[in-house]
Amino acid sequence: MLRVTREETNTSVIVLVNDRGPFGDRSRVLDLSRSAAEALDMIRAAASGVSVTPS
Repeated sequence: MLRVTREETNTSVIVLVNDRGPFGDRSRVLDLSRSAAEALDMIRAAASGVSVTPS
């Protein structure tokens, strides 16, 4: 499990990782579920700066 914190708002959510990629775009770290994106107010943002730490 990881804590994902949106850098713009300093809000965070704990997520369970169930697929690590690979992603074609190296700057993209992970995809969030819709509920996690809603919790971070990221639904309209195609991408956003986040920090990821172990939970």
